[in-house]
Amino acid sequence: MEDITMSRSARNKTGAIYGVVLGLIYIILSTISNLTVAQQVTLFGIMSMVNYVLYFIILGIMAKMIRKTNGGFIEFKELFGTIFVILLVAGSMTYIYNWVFMNYIDPHFAEKVLEAARQKIEQSGLSDDRIDEMLKTMDKDSAGAMRFDPLAWAGLIVRDCVFGLIVAAIMKKSKPVFE
Repeated sequence: MEDITMSRSARNKTGAIYGVVLGLIYIILSTISNLTVAQQVTLFGIMSMVNYVLYFIILGIMAKMIRKTNGGFIEFKELFGTIFVILLVAGSMTYIYNWVFMNYIDPHFAEKVLEAARQKIEQSGLSDDRIDEMLKTMDKDSAGAMRFDPLAWAGLIVRDCVFGLIVAAIMKKSKPVFE
């Protein structure tokens, strides 16, 4: 039986290249969202979710391309190893870009989003205590987003890897034993 494993260097090189591509695609999509719909809270939330879904659809397409490049077969371990590198590179790029965006490109971005959210919450008819509680949480979250936090970055990578495990489980394809 022919070996269908990828070498570690091939896996890392492919993962790095695809990671840069995925990171750039996500940066472009999030920049468009940030600059066009950030003050429309509902639409911004929908666009953020659509961007994230597209992120994983593209990851699935990349996984399929990796499998095809590997002769149409790839084991879960090799595929997830490559996906991990993709997610590490793309996640790092997007985390750093978002930090740069919020601190240098549009330093008032968080304030704009918070103000739009504040207006939306106040229109919701919730009690003043509940509104104050929600606004305090949002202020705390936005302050955290403005600083570079390695723990938050690691959390994002771990969360993305959960989806990466799902993609690898779906896209793996073992070579038939009796071929």
